[in-house]
Amino acid sequence: MLKAQVLSGDYILSITVFLTSVVFFIYFTSQYTEITHVEQAKTYLLNKANEIRDSILYYPGTPSHWNSSYVIKYGFSDKRNVLNITKLTYLKNISYEDFKNAYNLNEEVFINISYVNGTNYLLYGLIPSNPSIVVKSKGYSLIEKKVVSVEVQVWN
Repeated sequence: MLKAQVLSGDYILSITVFLTSVVFFIYFTSQYTEITHVEQAKTYLLNKANEIRDSILYYPGTPSHWNSSYVIKYGFSDKRNVLNITKLTYLKNISYEDFKNAYNLNEEVFINISYVNGTNYLLYGLIPSNPSIVVKSKGYSLIEKKVVSVEVQVWN
């Protein structure tokens, strides 16, 4: 009668393969979860940047002839893709915190409105410094019949 060997080579090899598989599965799952969180954060920031960009390019605000003493919702255009110079002047005088609160932002924002030749028309907000994630949303509009680019950066 033969006795069974408890720790045969096949048994040790199968345990090693199984444990290695479990370790790889845990490692790659944790990496995928981290990537997913970063992608979700980028999507959230991009949605905020698009919301701000759209309010600059397409929306006159509420009321449509708002001023710095009475505004419900910011908007900076007279009509689609035609920016209102007076409202952009008001933007310069809006406190950064009031602007962020109006868009329900906990993140930082930077707006660059510049002519297509690169000359800046308006810079507003904080320039990104050591951000973990930065997203940009860009569009084009007119100021006094001249084409300008509107770039909104949201970062954290």
